[in-house]
Amino acid sequence: MKFLSYLPGPLLLLVIILAMLSLTGCSVGQSKWDSRAMNHTKVAFVGIPTVFGLGFTGTTTPVTKEYSLTNKHVAYPTLRRIVRTHPDCDLALIKQDNSGEQLPRIDHAVPGLHVTLYGYSGRTMLPVSGTGKIGGFEKRSGCVVAWTDAGSVQGMSGGAVFNDRGGLVGIIYGADVFKGRTYFIPSGSFAAVMK
Repeated sequence: MKFLSYLPGPLLLLVIILAMLSLTGCSVGQSKWDSRAMNHTKVAFVGIPTVFGLGFTGTTTPVTKEYSLTNKHVAYPTLRRIVRTHPDCDLALIKQDNSGEQLPRIDHAVPGLHVTLYGYSGRTMLPVSGTGKIGGFEKRSGCVVAWTDAGSVQGMSGGAVFNDRGGLVGIIYGADVFKGRTYFIPSGSFAAVMK
């Protein structure tokens, strides 16, 4: 790593910060280990499980005995059998054996509603959750998405967003660390892939 000694101070600092961000992934707010995530989601992984995460981790959300919802950016790298994808949103219906799983009731996302996000950490592969309120909706690349202040970590993409009545209201797809928001695809978009 002798080449680092040739970098000017500010550039070296930038290299260090970028390296740290690439190792930590997107984390927003507070999330915690939560065994209840195992009741609502499944881990999707491809690679070599290690402390350094030599692979790709995402989450899938069972919706029927044979199918789960997740993101396209989770389904493709984890080699899932994709049944259908949403034309505008980062949403995929995949074939997955969900026999014996607790299947959700689908409900509507409403601003101001308390929600709990469930998924798996990309770093530890442990089940995690975050809680918060739905802040609103916005359009991104032709897809209407909702955002919440609930905490999330890398690996929760494809995970479930439940309201306080126990209804599935969305699928997590990303975060904005600068705004402190976790984005999810609201249940109104599920029909396009579950038809």
